[in-house]
Amino acid sequence: MPLKFEIVCDPDNTGSGVYYVKFRHNGRGKRVSLGTTSEAEARKNVPGVLAKLDSPIDTAKADAPKTVADCWAIYFEKKLSRGFSAVSGGYAWNLLKQHFAKLRPGLGEVTQEKIDEYVHLRASGKIVSQRSRKRAKLNTVRKELVYLATCLNFVSLKKYNQKLISPDAIDNFELPPEGDPRSRVLRDQEIDALIAAARRLRKGDRLSRVERFIWIAAETGSREGAIYDLTWDRVDFDNATIDFRLPGRKVTKKKRPSAVPISDDLMPVLRQAHAERISDLVMDNKQLIWWMLQEVVIEAGLAPAKEKGRRRTSSGISAHTFRHTRITQMCMDGHDIFDIANIIGDSVKTLLKHYAKFFVGQKQRDAVNTRSRRLRVVTNQERTKA
Repeated sequence: MPLKFEIVCDPDNTGSGVYYVKFRHNGRGKRVSLGTTSEAEARKNVPGVLAKLDSPIDTAKADAPKTVADCWAIYFEKKLSRGFSAVSGGYAWNLLKQHFAKLRPGLGEVTQEKIDEYVHLRASGKIVSQRSRKRAKLNTVRKELVYLATCLNFVSLKKYNQKLISPDAIDNFELPPEGDPRSRVLRDQEIDALIAAARRLRKGDRLSRVERFIWIAAETGSREGAIYDLTWDRVDFDNATIDFRLPGRKVTKKKRPSAVPISDDLMPVLRQAHAERISDLVMDNKQLIWWMLQEVVIEAGLAPAKEKGRRRTSSGISAHTFRHTRITQMCMDGHDIFDIANIIGDSVKTLLKHYAKFFVGQKQRDAVNTRSRRLRVVTNQERTKA
């Protein structure tokens, strides 16, 4: 009798977009990750998953060296599938697997030469993303290879109870250099234009998801994933604070702030959104707002409209742009670095690394103004003599 099964996407509603197969086996309900965010690829993976249920253990195969694809499947299931990185990780693997999937890292087949080959293939356009279909920038390739390196480290460390390959078999790869960071900082007028454009694109009286996102991101500087995860029970209207920490999640170095003040401008927006709520989530669901945000940017006149017949490309304004803008504004306003770090959930060290050039304290302003006043005095004296 054929086994009955059901393919479901993100059954725990984590926002990962990962597909699972659900079935009953030996009288027990089971659920197995299909290791992908693509429905078509998930359906292809189902027969292989179900075929393993009653097949005898092939000792030779079990002891065979693991491929990068084997390592990625475990890394994705154990580490990525329940987090916000599942989507970006899935995109990276769709490209990485074309070059690395069959290589066996335990036998030293993932070498610097293979890394350099991949960089060349991506930069020359011989391996391309199905979304953009164009040559990749080195900074993008670096991010993809970081996923690969993290995967191999994960399956080689005892602390994760994996140890599928020996740490000695993993080389310290030389990755492409980091590119220049995106430094787009939105002006107040541009943020106002985006809010107005999102309002014009709204269907009905209820605040749209992209409107809520822009308001929260612009006013708090929070990370995209933290906003998607935010629930109404962590919005404290009485004390005017938001707790972005996710209950039950281990605190990482990218710690989420526990008490971000709600600004006077954001408060009425949140109250309206709360009155209109249809879910425990402030954003209704965890679907990405990238496409909607690009439409808002075009409506606001901050990017040209998409040409007919061509794919949508980035406008240069992403969800992270609001975080970068908020941090930059607070630095330039001369606020204390420790206060900024607590608000945005980053370390002082990270702030200094990326934003030191924007810190303009009152002493620095006084130093410049003192020299300016002296110049004005000299100029006025010369005019008086004349």
